Amino acid sequence: MVSKLLAPTSILALLTMLPTQSVNAGPLAQTARGVDNKSSSDSESSSSDRSNSDNTVDHRDDDDDDSFSGRSSSSLLVGGGGGQATCYSCDESANEVRLGPASGQARLAGQKVRDSDGSFRFDAALLFGQIGAYVSADYYFEHIEAKAAEGLMEDDVRVNLFELAPMVRFYEDGPLSADLRLGLSVAASSHFDTLPGGVLGLRLLARANDLLALSLEGRAMAFRDDVVAYEGVAGAQYSVAWVGYRALKFDVGPVLEGPEAGLRFSF
Repeated sequence: MVSKLLAPTSILALLTMLPTQSVNAGPLAQTARGVDNKSSSDSESSSSDRSNSDNTVDHRDDDDDDSFSGRSSSSLLVGGGGGQATCYSCDESANEVRLGPASGQARLAGQKVRDSDGSFRFDAALLFGQIGAYVSADYYFEHIEAKAAEGLMEDDVRVNLFELAPMVRFYEDGPLSADLRLGLSVAASSHFDTLPGGVLGLRLLARANDLLALSLEGRAMAFRDDVVAYEGVAGAQYSVAWVGYRALKFDVGPVLEGPEAGLRFSF
């Protein structure tokens, strides 16, 4: 057991101890600057739109609110002999979400971002049968040497992503399972204002045996000021060791991608 723990820990240490990039503006700095520019321009245009809308008056008829009143039936009853009735679309068990014993996973990983420095990631999922919750935190960092030439205020660029979402396991058949989540996300940085938003995530998991599992993960995040980001992950878990490849792309800036390794525990 000691050897299993030491191996992934050594891989993680090698990734995080790689020399930092001494560049004028790496992909993380370009992304942070692009997000800041877009957020600032969208905020100004939103303020202008709100000023113009203050002079408009809503003349809609309030009676339209009642146009659909009284429509509440969603099932069909068909009468039969002897006063009996047959109900169609009344099978409540077909779409029932089942609760069950608790299970979960937790992962801590480090990534070497191409042409940049790297990132750290923590995520955890807790399921009670088919429903549960998911939380994650990402920390991207990059050292910029020529800060004056690039107009940056600090030597280091940091971008943090946070997610909190309810999760549903909508498919499970033997070793295969699929989880869907919809919740809240936040993007924060040393170079742009904090942006709240929403997230839609999907995870596909295939277990070969008790030790080996393969997974595909993806999520789409929409933040304030029309800033969006997409992320994809492919990887494998053996015992508690996790290795994979992660790519994150904001709608402004280059792709932040590279291999990652760490520990992933199931309980």
